[in-house]
Amino acid sequence: MIPSYIFRRFLPRFLLLLSSVVGFTAYGTAQHTVAPTAELKVITSGGFAAAFDLLTPKFEQQSGVIINNSYGSSSGGAIDSIPVRLANDETFDLIILSRSSLDRLTAQGFVWPNSRTDLVRSDIGMAVKRGSAMPDISTPSAFIDTLLNAKSIGYSASASGTYLSTQLWPQLGIWRREMPQQ
Repeated sequence: MIPSYIFRRFLPRFLLLLSSVVGFTAYGTAQHTVAPTAELKVITSGGFAAAFDLLTPKFEQQSGVIINNSYGSSSGGAIDSIPVRLANDETFDLIILSRSSLDRLTAQGFVWPNSRTDLVRSDIGMAVKRGSAMPDISTPSAFIDTLLNAKSIGYSASASGTYLSTQLWPQLGIWRREMPQQ
């Protein structure tokens, strides 16, 4: 069962975006033109994958259009990352990824500037190993202490991890002290 907040929050924009891709305009990569079709080739990064997987069957049922979906990280040099796949001339009708990565792909000519649509604003979360005590992150000071005292810290190599390592942690003054623990 799909949680109701997914439908309230994402379904209207998702259906509008996919409908416009299929029937009214050409979205996607600058080298690929989308014609009305019974199949839509989409690639999404991890940040939207769960919502996309929940919403796709509803869209397919309502539209009759089959979604051919791929997954890849929004940045980085891995062979299956979205930037590498585009650089290798793979084409998609629709690309769903972080704004910063979308900006880079647009600047490189892979995405039409007027085709971009924000689907969601995404926050960053924190998790701890099952059975571990919940850390105190109620204040900036407590959050910093939690990070500095952690045995290990894992974070994404994609947009959220880039934000943590290049903006948040340096802004908090802990990146240089934190690096050796990685």
